[in-house]
Amino acid sequence: MLFSAKVGAIEIAGDEVRVAVAKVGGKQPQILEVASCRAEYTEPEARFEAMAAALNTALDQLKSKPVLYVLCANCMYSVVRTLTVPFRGRKVAAAVPFELEPYLAFPIEELMLDYQVIRESGRETEVLAVGMRRQQVDEQLALLAAASIDVDAINLDVTAITALWAARVKPGKGLHALLHVRDTGSTLAIVQQRKLIYFRHLTCNAEQLHEDAGVLAREVQNTLRAFLTQKQGPDALSGLYVTGVELTPQASQRLSEAARVPVQSEVLLQRFRGGSKVAANHEIAHNRWEAVVGAAHAAAGGAFFLDFKPPEEAMHGTLRAVVNHLLYSSCLALFGLLAWAFYYHQSKVQYEGRIEALQQELESINQENDRLEATGLGIDMAMFQEANQLDILKEIGARVTTDKVTVTVVRLPPPNLREKSGWISIQGTASDTDALNQVLAQLRESTLFRIDEEPALSTEGGITSFTIKAFAKEVTDDETT
Repeated sequence: MLFSAKVGAIEIAGDEVRVAVAKVGGKQPQILEVASCRAEYTEPEARFEAMAAALNTALDQLKSKPVLYVLCANCMYSVVRTLTVPFRGRKVAAAVPFELEPYLAFPIEELMLDYQVIRESGRETEVLAVGMRRQQVDEQLALLAAASIDVDAINLDVTAITALWAARVKPGKGLHALLHVRDTGSTLAIVQQRKLIYFRHLTCNAEQLHEDAGVLAREVQNTLRAFLTQKQGPDALSGLYVTGVELTPQASQRLSEAARVPVQSEVLLQRFRGGSKVAANHEIAHNRWEAVVGAAHAAAGGAFFLDFKPPEEAMHGTLRAVVNHLLYSSCLALFGLLAWAFYYHQSKVQYEGRIEALQQELESINQENDRLEATGLGIDMAMFQEANQLDILKEIGARVTTDKVTVTVVRLPPPNLREKSGWISIQGTASDTDALNQVLAQLRESTLFRIDEEPALSTEGGITSFTIKAFAKEVTDDETT
């Protein structure tokens, strides 16, 4: 996107509500602020009201007002299947529910569906179909409605964190395995050429990983075996990237042996603008904030965007409110550009008029001076074109670069005597004749004066005293121009 927008994302994680506001639209999001609040209640019947109050408390902490909100749902309640649809183009969306239904143990009406295209071949399209249990999503939407929040999109934590990883790492060709570690479990995702082609929720969470990395290593190994068995194509896994934790060398080795690829781990939040501020004021371990920040970033459109809102309400890619905001920003930017162009044009006209007036004034002064010269009262304009004494001293200092030659006197006679006595008189001493000759050669290269005569020399006690006469250098028409 050319212009940025503020997008808010909300995640309901158990009894805690997390909210993030990020400036999105560029290659990487800027984290503006985050807020969280945990609901407090004693009876299960009081949970809804307590959660609504917690959401309002978290929203009240925000200073930035986003142009829209998105909901970040947990992929724990998702159904994932790779399907081959015998269509291409617009027919794919209508065919996905029929192709997915035979694999379900419950009516497809209980799912909110979306998909991503993996590849097209001939008349077929391979897609990653993802469904969210409608009951879990409706409960969260009702909670948001109680706080007067109408979300414009519903995304998944796995696609959100993956979008954040892609903004940070910029994946190249081949297969990339991502292991997103969270407190409620982990998710193994496979990315190919900036497309999410597979993911699976794993039961092993961050606490179990710290206790025994072997448990998660076995889950990763079994999942990768299942994926690679059904995977078509020559691409091999290039590496395993773990987000949400900084692995110990022992845990990294266990996972590397299980996946048979190199392993890298990183806390993504700290790599984005605003992340250090969040880290200084909030707990950031185990992808605590990456999901909501990534959901806001993905809402601006891109390869990792999923939306489980009904088709009549959802806008895939760039959301309606973002578009309106960007159009408004574009109009402001265009108005500013036009105003600047007008100001530049007016300034240019004023400067051109001023230059013309100064030229006319200078021509008038020259004509008046010519008239005075005819009567013997004219001003010698050459004296104003000559270099001043400071320029001459700088020129001499730049060319006398040896400590064996010392300049003691630089005299500049009045203009009416310069033709007879020389324009500049340079006096000094030298302890070495060769050094004096080198200095003399350098002075002859000056652009401010010329030396037509040999210097006057006198030697006493091994010290040579010299006097050099220099004359004004004639200025040619080319140099004047």
